[in-house]
Amino acid sequence: MFDAVMEWVRGLFGDAADEMAQGVTDSAEEAVGGAGETMQDVQDTAETVTGAVEDPEAAVTDFAQDQLGNDN
Repeated sequence: MFDAVMEWVRGLFGDAADEMAQGVTDSAEEAVGGAGETMQDVQDTAETVTGAVEDPEAAVTDFAQDQLGNDN
């Protein structure tokens, strides 16, 4: 059904409709990609928090080394 509507719109507006449809498709793909990156960030944060809860001493040590450098 969507294809039929797009064909009808193309018939009315020609190439401009194709460009508009491509713009909508590109925007949707960018939105999906952005959502995927956000979900990866959430997952990474959850893993960091889980690690800190499971081994708080190691988490503090890692944080200190990251902040102060690792000059052993």
